[in-house]
Amino acid sequence: MRTPRVLKILNVSGHKILSLWANGEVRQNDYSKELDSWRQPEMTFYNQLADPSVFGQVIAQDGQFTWPKVQVETDMGRGPKWTPIQFDNFQTYDEGKLIEVRREMQLAKLLFDARKASNLTQYEVAKRSGLTRQTISKIERAEIQIQSDTLITIVTAMGRKLVVA
Repeated sequence: MRTPRVLKILNVSGHKILSLWANGEVRQNDYSKELDSWRQPEMTFYNQLADPSVFGQVIAQDGQFTWPKVQVETDMGRGPKWTPIQFDNFQTYDEGKLIEVRREMQLAKLLFDARKASNLTQYEVAKRSGLTRQTISKIERAEIQIQSDTLITIVTAMGRKLVVA
């Protein structure tokens, strides 16, 4: 299984985070049940997250929920270092409730996977299709909507056929 990666925080309400994942899923994580354990004296860094205004400062960084202003001391053998709190993306994904699947993200992933399976670069697909490499990149990241004629052009440029089920 691919490592789940959070792409974007869509909304934070109280201790609930609505987020968009790289696979096109929108998931909601509710941390209100953890609040009591976060308020324990030995959990000083999580204690800060009990405050909704601090919790609401979450960002998507390195595919994880990250609180840049809430630092924890770590030591990996090279001396202590302060790093932002990050929640494990596997656990975050597994515990999140699926809200919806964004179809445009699924299409983007299909095109990315098809290009990789064809051993083509974005530049090669762009050259064959008459599009720019930047356009191919934006399509693969679902940053732009794709028209059906453009989809057919890209699929053909990869030496593939479009089958609608």
